[in-house]
Amino acid sequence: MEFLTKKLPTLNDIVVFGSTCTVHVDTRNKSLGERGKAAIITGKSDQTKGYKVHIPRDKVVVVKKHVQNIEILTDEQNGQLKSHLEKIDRQEETLTDSQRNVQAQAGGKK
Repeated sequence: MEFLTKKLPTLNDIVVFGSTCTVHVDTRNKSLGERGKAAIITGKSDQTKGYKVHIPRDKVVVVKKHVQNIEILTDEQNGQLKSHLEKIDRQEETLTDSQRNVQAQAGGKK
């Protein structure tokens, strides 16, 4: 991701899967109607800007842009995730280096 945008990606907007949130309800036709529904975050939408949310009362999963009370990672959790991802990157680099060595050795034996 960094090579595309020329800057480090931020993990601040990662939402917690399964956390509760409030989804805005359009009240144009009902002035005394409810303005929000309880929902559960199931992820971010790939096609549009918004969150995939499950509304248990309606038994549907929808993509909504107007979502409030979203639980995001704390700074501590963000740091833990970042260090874990860096560890995985280092392991993959080590594997790639060892694969190159094996291929070079196999190429020399032919």
